[in-house]
Amino acid sequence: MTRVSGAHRERFLPYRYARKGVELLVTSCTLDDKTAVGADLNAHLVELDVPWARARITVSVAMSSATYADVAGGAPLSAFEIAVITRCPSTFLRTANRIPLSALDAPLPANVDLARDDLAGSAELFAFLVRANDANAGSSPAVRGARVADSRSWELRVDRQREPRGDYLDVRYKKFSEEETLSRRDRGNLYSLDLDQDSPILWINSDHERVAAILDSRGTVGRHARLRESFFDHIAYAVWTQLFFKAASDYVPEGEVAYPWQDVVLDLLLKDVFPNQRDSSERREELREVFKDPARLMGRLDAGLQRRNDLAGHLAKLVNEEDDT
Repeated sequence: MTRVSGAHRERFLPYRYARKGVELLVTSCTLDDKTAVGADLNAHLVELDVPWARARITVSVAMSSATYADVAGGAPLSAFEIAVITRCPSTFLRTANRIPLSALDAPLPANVDLARDDLAGSAELFAFLVRANDANAGSSPAVRGARVADSRSWELRVDRQREPRGDYLDVRYKKFSEEETLSRRDRGNLYSLDLDQDSPILWINSDHERVAAILDSRGTVGRHARLRESFFDHIAYAVWTQLFFKAASDYVPEGEVAYPWQDVVLDLLLKDVFPNQRDSSERREELREVFKDPARLMGRLDAGLQRRNDLAGHLAKLVNEEDDT
């Protein structure tokens, strides 16, 4: 069933479904049987950006008796199991570890084994409560594999991502659909930028699977490489603009920045905004003056960003790629 309200579309299953009804916790991670890696419980992140060949991630999954009673329709525990899914958009890997639902209100352990060669960029780890076998027609759901609950996802960061036009952003992937801090109208957006911290984070919405896979691709030639450059050009323009104005708005009133990255951004971009000024101090002094005229400052920044990101050049490469096909 689908309900449409304005531009917002929601799909409803013909049975009860518990979003984040499964608790998935990474309890440990071992690389090549010897190196232990910690998990960031707050960010739901495991950093794997170090040399390794094989990894074993130990997880625990749990289902509360209240949630189970709400979605299982009175079926016994043997009617359901928990599937722990590993998915990597860049390599199209998708694996499932199935755990019998042997108890409620208690952690159930499982191991997820991964090979480094099967992964690139970032992978996701998440869990579903699924029907373990087909049931009679009176049950809902009755089909084996039908999902009735899911978990919050974990990011397995295999390669630290950096925005191609600079070294100041930590690029991460997550499902915006799972972010309760985002309004419903923003959950379909492609990206969001978190600036109020020591290192800005560019979050890419992995709900857009095909786009995220291109942004996370590694190739340097071919259509995907050209598309990635063009996608990042569009994102980079807006991101650099936010970085610049956040840094400038913090700097102008007091002559000081709030975070070290803001000094780096200002030193870099003010060369494009005020190319006729000889040094950093003169450029910052002019910034304090021109900041009073946002339209003029935006025009200068726009011209500088177009030159820096070579937007025309990347679009020309994409057009040429189309002509060759």
